[in-house]
Amino acid sequence: MALSSFSPTFPSSHRGSCPLTSPRFTTTTTTTTSTRHFASFHRPRPPFLSTSAFASLSNPFSASLAVSRGKARAGGRDTRFSIKACSQASAAGSNPLSEKFSELRDSCWRFLRPHTIRGTTLGSIALVARALIENRELINWWLTFKAFYGLVALLCGNGCIVGINQIYDIGIDKVNKPYLPIAAGDLSVQSAWFLVLFFAAVGLLIVGWNFGPFISSLYCLGLFLGTIYSVPPFRLKRYPVVAFLIIATVRGFLLNFGVYYATRAALGLTFRWR
Repeated sequence: MALSSFSPTFPSSHRGSCPLTSPRFTTTTTTTTSTRHFASFHRPRPPFLSTSAFASLSNPFSASLAVSRGKARAGGRDTRFSIKACSQASAAGSNPLSEKFSELRDSCWRFLRPHTIRGTTLGSIALVARALIENRELINWWLTFKAFYGLVALLCGNGCIVGINQIYDIGIDKVNKPYLPIAAGDLSVQSAWFLVLFFAAVGLLIVGWNFGPFISSLYCLGLFLGTIYSVPPFRLKRYPVVAFLIIATVRGFLLNFGVYYATRAALGLTFRWR
């Protein structure tokens, strides 16, 4: 590539006088000089290393640390979440006892069928609240502990009945409800029987100690009906009408009547049909 320089020239007859209005230009080509300047301008320079880069080359550990920091900044929030998840996973793997306890707790919660717990709890609270509203002058806040014991006894009876049903419905639950702990293999049959017997014993002790013989007999009747509902050779759940009557009796009549009767008895009142 040639670079051109322009210089004006004038006729000799007019030297020393005023220049013409239209000067002539001559072109002088300076190919060699411009080529030299172009080559010097594009001459490759040695790479520049900063102090931190030089330190990273001399120290591989600091280099890897710098790369990790750069990735963390690039990843941003997702990187922090992944690091937290990895730390939690490593913590869980390093503590197998805690992991087993968490799995057992989850299995027991599914074994109790949470929707039945919610129904029992809401029904009991509603009946107790009604009895208290009808007799506000007899409210004694110390009876709150007794009401809590009664709720625990009801939940134990509920756990006993639904547990027996799961033990004898393993084959059906593997098809219809594979998320249940026994059907999923998360809880053994022996452990399930232990839980059933534990719930029945605790419920009977609470009721017999706090609520007298009549409520205890109603409680035993509910456990008996819930047992023959699922256990062979009775297995009354095979008959739709009988199964409906058992469910209505246990979760309808016995629950409502028993809770309301026990609440009035705790307030020192006799039961009255309305």
